[in-house]
Amino acid sequence: MRAAVLEGSIIEVRGDDSREWLNGQLTAQIADAKDGEVRRGLKLDRTGGILAMPWVFCRGEEFDLFVEREGAKELLEDLDRYIIMEDVELSLREDTRALFLEGERGDGIFARATLYGMEGAIRILEEGEIVESIVQTRGAELLDGQALETARIRSGTPGRPEFERRRLLPQEAGLKELVSFTKGCFLGQEPVVMLEHRGSPPKRLIRLEMEPTLARSLKSEGTGGIKGADITDDTGAAVGEITSVSSNDERGFAIGLLRKRGFTLDTLHLRASEGAPSAAVTAFAFIGEPPDN
Repeated sequence: MRAAVLEGSIIEVRGDDSREWLNGQLTAQIADAKDGEVRRGLKLDRTGGILAMPWVFCRGEEFDLFVEREGAKELLEDLDRYIIMEDVELSLREDTRALFLEGERGDGIFARATLYGMEGAIRILEEGEIVESIVQTRGAELLDGQALETARIRSGTPGRPEFERRRLLPQEAGLKELVSFTKGCFLGQEPVVMLEHRGSPPKRLIRLEMEPTLARSLKSEGTGGIKGADITDDTGAAVGEITSVSSNDERGFAIGLLRKRGFTLDTLHLRASEGAPSAAVTAFAFIGEPPDN
């Protein structure tokens, strides 16, 4: 059993219209969320680009959005501008933590959730609560920050490195399962629905596995030498870029953004900088789809 502490902020959503208003702001179905339940959704901008991927904790008719600490204030401001005549109030609790326990079942305190491919449950920690005692009682292994980031990349879960400089649509990020196409209107819906009916997106996130030799060099150099590296075809032409990389896994997992002309390629390569030698990618798959090569 593994455990993880997530550092973040909470945007509190309060008021008589909270449920209906929030349902129109996020891609997930919130209208039927039950007390004590946790759901995961996306916050999009008007063009359908992903701004954040909050955990939504339902507290009866009140809701807590657990989000990454970096960018929480900007997200609060973005949400606030869409309160027009609704009875909704937002407030920010900046320094909060959530505890995820693999294998834990929802019991009224913990709510069932999936984190980086691990099935378990999650809850918000109270201020001053001692995590180690909770984890020790359950005999779990507490993942440190580096191990948690490795788990994210290995599972092919997009995060802030993928979203902060790129306005990816849910289909481009492989996160279509976080979108309800039947619940009614939500902010950014039109571009998402148009893409769904149009066909293939112009770019997509992929999960890659690099050769062990490249992974070992990443261990000694950190992530700086590979983040932003080109993904190339057999001729050396760039068809994408690396956005995140695991530097403490000898198999060298990474997440990259692949442009459309690379979708049908059977082999991919990595080039850390212009003129540098390339290294072959040993396996890759679109995020949101099972590996097929």
